Amino acid sequence: MTGTSAWFSYDNEPSLLPAGQRELIYHLHVPEDASSGEHAASVVIQTEARKVNETFDHRYQQVVPVNIVVDGGLVPEFGTSGEVTYRERTEGSLLAFGIANEGNQHVSPAGKVEIFDGSDHLVSTADLEMGSVYTGTTATAQVGLSEPLLPSDYSLRATLKDKDSDASTSFDLPFSVEKQEQASTGKSGLAEVQQSIQDTGWLLPVIAGLLALILVGVIILLFRRRKTAE
Repeated sequence: MTGTSAWFSYDNEPSLLPAGQRELIYHLHVPEDASSGEHAASVVIQTEARKVNETFDHRYQQVVPVNIVVDGGLVPEFGTSGEVTYRERTEGSLLAFGIANEGNQHVSPAGKVEIFDGSDHLVSTADLEMGSVYTGTTATAQVGLSEPLLPSDYSLRATLKDKDSDASTSFDLPFSVEKQEQASTGKSGLAEVQQSIQDTGWLLPVIAGLLALILVGVIILLFRRRKTAE
C-alpha cells in the first residue's frame, strides 16, 4: 500500500470477513512527517467474486470516504494546469482544461467562463461548477457550449472561486480551433448521396410506366374472362 492507504490497519482482515453483517474496526496511524492540511483516503469493502457465467464475475463493493485533517493550518489555493482542448459534439462543443489544487485544503471551484475571439469580442459564456478537487491532485474542468466555434484563435477567461473558502483564481488561456475534418467528410458524404439520388431520378418515370402497363393488362384480362363466362 502507498500514500494514505498505508496509514490504515485493521483488526480483521477484510478479505476474510464471513457473509452477513459484521463490524469492521480500522486504526489510523498518521506519520510524524505528514504534511499539514487535508488528505483524502477511503476504505473499500467488497464481497468475493461470484461467477455469473463464463465471461462475467459479480461482486458487491462499497467505498467509505475518509477525510484526514493534519494540524498545521489550512491553505486553500488552486490554479490552471495544461492547455485548453476543444472538440465538437452532436450538440454544440466542449472545452476542457485542468484545475490543479496547489494548497493543502480540498476546493470546489465555480464561476463563469467567457470565450473571446481574436478580435477580443465576446462570443460565448458558460457557467462552471466543479466537485471536490483534492489536495495534491489535478481535475479536468469541462465547459459545454451550445454551438460549435468557427476555426480561429480564441481565449478562455474566467475567475473561479472556491465554495467553502476565500480562495480564487483568474486566468486567460489561449487556444485555437482547427477545421474539423470529420464534419467536412460528413457533409461530403451527404452531398454524394444526394447526387446519387439525382443520377438515378430517371428510373422513377420508367417504373411508373411499367406499373401502369401491368395494371391495364390485368384489367383487360379480367374483362375477357368475364365476357367468356357470359
